[in-house]
Amino acid sequence: MPITLYREFDRYDIKPLYLQIKEMVIENIEKGDLQSGERMPDRIGLCHKLHASRPMVDRAIMELVRDGWLATIRGKGTFISDEIQQRRNSSGPLICINIGNNDVNKRNNYWGPVFNGIFNEACDIGAKVIFQRLETDKYSEFFKDANVDGLLMLSSSLQEEAVMLDLYQQHIPFVCVSASFNNKALPCVDVDNYLGVKMVVEHLVSLGHKDIAMCANMFNNSVDIAQRLHAFQSITGELGLKPDPRWIHAFWEPNEQKTAHSQYSKWIDDIPLPTAFFVPAEMPLITIANILKEKNISVPQTVSLVGFDDPPVADHWHPPLTTVRQPLEEIGRRGVRKLIEALQKGSVPEGTELLPPDIIIRESTAAPR
Repeated sequence: MPITLYREFDRYDIKPLYLQIKEMVIENIEKGDLQSGERMPDRIGLCHKLHASRPMVDRAIMELVRDGWLATIRGKGTFISDEIQQRRNSSGPLICINIGNNDVNKRNNYWGPVFNGIFNEACDIGAKVIFQRLETDKYSEFFKDANVDGLLMLSSSLQEEAVMLDLYQQHIPFVCVSASFNNKALPCVDVDNYLGVKMVVEHLVSLGHKDIAMCANMFNNSVDIAQRLHAFQSITGELGLKPDPRWIHAFWEPNEQKTAHSQYSKWIDDIPLPTAFFVPAEMPLITIANILKEKNISVPQTVSLVGFDDPPVADHWHPPLTTVRQPLEEIGRRGVRKLIEALQKGSVPEGTELLPPDIIIRESTAAPR
């Protein structure tokens, strides 16, 4: 029987295409369109029908065989397994990924790699994943009602620490990915923001910079941006630098391009020009870089410029931008492993893990003149 396409494939979905193919085959099996013992359509035919590449189809089938949905007989082909019920009974844990209010899709420079890590690790260990956009007051209720084994929280807001603490005290198994809080007992996996900022400041100081400015947009109450701002203030103090108070500025404006551009431009006009700017996030970095060009402030001849997150455009900018690179895919992978390891032990995850970043030195930093 031919495979039924119950939905269109989305190449820009946060789910990799091979995983969409895998789920489509499982749906056909569960709805009875494909019966136990029935031979699967040939792979070339599947590629044409699904408008998918051979590697995507091959990986989907490989994982279906690994998980027990399909069985391959050399010289005969691939068949729907005769042991589907046994496979269902022995299937891996079910994890809910709460994406909250985050802009998550494969094209997002930040969340795309994080999700690749989550998906790849879940597939490697045989875990199943579902997605939800949950309000903060629904986390506990959803866990109790949805019959999932654990929660993977994509949190980024300072306000969520109290919510995470409540889940922790209820012994609900969860891991917060891409954020960490003051309470280091909470199960989180994040980049080491302090170390990343330390790399930036030490790099600039090694070039001879003392007059370093930092701007941060706190509109979304990002816990990572708050940590980088605090780290900058702490590290410059430890090194004996005394930046002009006007050089450290936190904005509370929406991340709309026109509004942000206006605010950043006014700030640069109103301050004594430093010898270096540190911008701790992707979008403000590009905005500042454009503003400096508009004002004919050359980089790095007049000021050096350093960013965070290492967006793809950083390597192609003129001049290429020095940035801090996060291990985004490994953050996603480690979040899944941390949750699964605790579930296998019959416990709840504990403790914050901070992964080291790298500083990618390019042409936007040089000695002050």
